[in-house]
Amino acid sequence: MKEKSKPPLRRGMIHDAIDPQLFNKINIIMSCEQCSYFDCEQIRCTLGHDHKKHLHSVQMKNYELTGRVALCRNLEID
Repeated sequence: MKEKSKPPLRRGMIHDAIDPQLFNKINIIMSCEQCSYFDCEQIRCTLGHDHKKHLHSVQMKNYELTGRVALCRNLEID
């Protein structure tokens, strides 16, 4: 009898480090609320991505604790 193959390992979200001086100097686009694909009325990503970890409040909390944010690779700005 064949063994079932193991499901592929799921990669975790990548958190990018941002220099504090740069963070304070420029307006970094990093949250769903700043993205063209985010539906503010239904609070969801129109591409189907999980938005919960990319909301501005979550991003700011992560940055304050770790100096890193989870940048969406599909972020589209207006």
